[in-house]
Amino acid sequence: MRARVPCLLWLLLAGWWSVGCRPTVLAPRYSPKDLEPALHAANAHLRRSMDAEGRFIYWQHVDGRRSRGREYNLLRHAGTLYAMAGYEALFPSTTNRAALARGWRWLRRYAIGPVDGRTNQLAVWTTPEQTGDPERRAKLGGAALALLAGVRIDAVHPGVVKREDLRALAEFIVSMQERDGRFYAIYYPGKGPDPEWTSLYYPGEAIMALTALFELDRDPRWLEAAALGLEYRAFQGRRQELPDLPADHWTLLAMAEFWPQARHLQPGPDLDALEDHAARLCERILLDQLSESVHPRLAGAFDRDGRTAPTATRIEGLLAAGSFLSAARVDLRERIQRACENGVRFLLTTQLREGPLAGGFPAATVKENGRHDASTGELRIDYTQHAMSAFMGYLRLFHGIGRAPIP
Repeated sequence: MRARVPCLLWLLLAGWWSVGCRPTVLAPRYSPKDLEPALHAANAHLRRSMDAEGRFIYWQHVDGRRSRGREYNLLRHAGTLYAMAGYEALFPSTTNRAALARGWRWLRRYAIGPVDGRTNQLAVWTTPEQTGDPERRAKLGGAALALLAGVRIDAVHPGVVKREDLRALAEFIVSMQERDGRFYAIYYPGKGPDPEWTSLYYPGEAIMALTALFELDRDPRWLEAAALGLEYRAFQGRRQELPDLPADHWTLLAMAEFWPQARHLQPGPDLDALEDHAARLCERILLDQLSESVHPRLAGAFDRDGRTAPTATRIEGLLAAGSFLSAARVDLRERIQRACENGVRFLLTTQLREGPLAGGFPAATVKENGRHDASTGELRIDYTQHAMSAFMGYLRLFHGIGRAPIP
């Protein structure tokens, strides 16, 4: 009996190691050769969708229709520049850099301006003339995505973006934060922040943008504001049951940006609490993925109407979480990998392969009942940029292509 004890103990320890402490061991399903052609085609589509001044054709249709002049979203303009800058970091080209410069200069000239005369703050202003909004206002998400795009463009095309503009955008973002970490979503000139209107995604966008700027200029105020914002998001998440949590992919993206910078804060935030919140967000997102039993064309999607953007954004968030979730969460990490690969497969089947809009991603594929509708032929710039960002996130996490993966 005594001789059996060490053997039994060894078996128990070996089982504990294999279940609880082993790293993710799944081989990536997709290689760079599988995804790079899709990325090249998507980025080329976005370049073709930009005019000589730097404004995108915001909405197009496979039947040749285009958006009217008033139908334009500045946040998605900035988000598309952010994705194109990520592509430029992987595949440098003078053509793409020229497009990034045009797109940024258009945004700076027509949309970015001071806040109530304060020269140290800049915001992205939506106006009735340009966007069809009822009145002039500045959205937190607009400043955040402009800042994020500007930081990324500065990294691949120095000199196009002024550093003082980036800092002024960050000053506005910080001014929209309360002491407990929450952010206001909208600012009206002469009135100030709107305490009523809220946004699910703007806070995560703001946190990610502030962290990205900290990586550039090391001003601790940006990282402190980001940490405070993340702590508030985690606090709010703890108060919600798992099915009630929103699919907040931007907070996961923000955490991935923040994680390697957290060491610069002394004392720093409770990373265990942040990771717990991230894990719960991932579990919530995973609940929505569809299998072949719903419809073969929808397998891997996260939306029963076959919309591509919800699938792409959720993949972005899950892949971001995979960069910082601890190895002890091996089961979750492996489920994330499988879910992302199924989602990538779905997206690859939806990309247009031919015609004038080749490379773009339509709004949707078939619905749960197998039918098509008008949305299957619609293309908007953000549909394509999110799919691009999902593919780049996959290459970054599983192949180390792009920014170095976080251990």
